[in-house]
Amino acid sequence: MANVRGCNLPDDLYYLIEKHVWAKPMEGGVIRVGITA
Repeated sequence: MANVRGCNLPDDLYYLIEKHVWAKPMEGGVIRVGITA
């Protein structure tokens, strides 16, 4: 798990930290996208 700016970021997620957006590859080629607050 990476730590960026005091936040723990799971290794299986891709982050755009400056936009507060993350993406997680799922089975079947699906990508789950979310936002953080």
